[in-house]
Amino acid sequence: MRHFIALTPLFLAMNGCSDVHDHDHDHDHNHGVPTTLDLTFTGDNLAEPLTFRWTDPENDGSPVIDTITLPDGGDAAEHMAQEYTLTVRIYADLEGESEELTGEIDDDASFHQMLFWGDAVSGPATGDNPDALISHAYSDEDAEGLPLGLTNTVQTLALGEGSLDVMLRHLPPENDVAVKTADLAETVANEGLEAIGGDVDIQVSFPIVIE
Repeated sequence: MRHFIALTPLFLAMNGCSDVHDHDHDHDHNHGVPTTLDLTFTGDNLAEPLTFRWTDPENDGSPVIDTITLPDGGDAAEHMAQEYTLTVRIYADLEGESEELTGEIDDDASFHQMLFWGDAVSGPATGDNPDALISHAYSDEDAEGLPLGLTNTVQTLALGEGSLDVMLRHLPPENDVAVKTADLAETVANEGLEAIGGDVDIQVSFPIVIE
């Protein structure tokens, strides 16, 4: 199911990674403006992967966004947890051309981290959430052993509907001080996004249904 959503800052903030940021080590951040984000779920209970997309190819604040729908394996009366591998792919789709940015983000992993939160989520960036429908855990890391988030583990916790918010954060050092830290996601859970440094590359809120 696809929904057309008029953007507000709650749904998307893009700083356009084609901008060059003045940070330590002369670190230039030159990949294109993200306009498409794909979330792909694979699991033993699925005959084939499920991919859900947010896309705004005109970059005009009028995106098309899929509702994430995941089978739980139970019925209306009983929850049965399912585990999924969640992979993230990001593209710049402008002027009729598509450029995948995922590889560049992976290559620059020490200065990036995906964050996952929302009223449907329990995980590092949300902390305990008794109303969560899914749990999130990182399954990949950068060269320093810090989370990246292009590959993740998701487990269903309950049946219902909610939101899954996804952000790619650009996190180069500032004034010789590391911005990307081991507890970055936990800082978001405890103090909010305003408590961390860096820039927002892309931020999207997906509707999610566990059934």
